[in-house]
Amino acid sequence: MGDLLSQLAKHGVPVDRIDVADLSERERADAYLDAVAVSVLKKYRIRQVFGSRRLSGTSFGKQVPALIVRYLVSESPEQVYPHQKSEEYVPIATFLRAYLDQIQAKKTA
Repeated sequence: MGDLLSQLAKHGVPVDRIDVADLSERERADAYLDAVAVSVLKKYRIRQVFGSRRLSGTSFGKQVPALIVRYLVSESPEQVYPHQKSEEYVPIATFLRAYLDQIQAKKTA
């Protein structure tokens, strides 16, 4: 996944990598709440992806890596990966590969 992020950065896409070990529990919880807000708006599930029904978000960024895609200007969250939409699980790598494909298609068009 790091290679995909590096490729995006080479194409000029701003990429910030944050190690949750450097965050306080409050900062990690705030990031998870940002992710929850996006998941509600986009109508996909993240609760059990990053935890369980009872303990939602406990694995967010720890045991389960997380990607929050933000708008450039406002920096508000736009998407979160991985997530579940209907019965389909959408991992981070799937999104990154698709985004790279879009960038490369625009360059060749």
